[in-house]
Amino acid sequence: MDFIWFYIFSMLEQFAVFALMLTFFRFDLKPYVKEVLLIGSILSYLSYIHRTDPALAPYDVLVQTIVLLMFLWIVLKIHLFYGFLMICIGVGSLICMQTMGLFIYRHLDIALRPEDFNSAAARILQLLSSAALVLISYFIKRRRWGVTYINHASKINFNWTGLHLKLLLLFIALTVSAGFSYFYWIQWGITPSLFIFSTLLLSLSGIAFLAVRKEMDLIVRNLAAKKDSS
Repeated sequence: MDFIWFYIFSMLEQFAVFALMLTFFRFDLKPYVKEVLLIGSILSYLSYIHRTDPALAPYDVLVQTIVLLMFLWIVLKIHLFYGFLMICIGVGSLICMQTMGLFIYRHLDIALRPEDFNSAAARILQLLSSAALVLISYFIKRRRWGVTYINHASKINFNWTGLHLKLLLLFIALTVSAGFSYFYWIQWGITPSLFIFSTLLLSLSGIAFLAVRKEMDLIVRNLAAKKDSS
């Protein structure tokens, strides 16, 4: 029964991550519902195995990131760099939300240890963080926000620029801070420090800002090109 409950709430997390990843980059979620459910099921099962084996628990996020990256590369034909950008937005947002939840739990004197992954507190944290990502995705879709330059041709059309270097540096900062945030809690049951959370939040915000700024630059260039041609 514990596996079933874990599977349900883990699937909510996976769906929320996919919803934000695809919506932020203006992909339609509907054509990929079957693939999302399949990958979500695989990731949820792997996550349960990792959580029940303390030796494997620290590698959970790494394994899930690799599986997600392969999905984006093979199914959506996204270049690996842009695929990692999408994962940073989706998975990074979930980790940020749940780290914030751990801070709130600590403030409320609610104990949530790594071995309590099937407790009521863990399920509430999963439910609220997933709901937050889905609401953000819905808001982005309703407002028609997001970026459009990542598409099915991105696997082929990719050129390094100064922007990509900035994004790469932020990727590293986000990966390190998210890794510490996850590892601290999984390995020692310690809520990450405010410095780690701040680095995580600033890195995620920087990645989102640069992604949107590139979109705005492309819009300005297209408008200028149309004006010159007329």
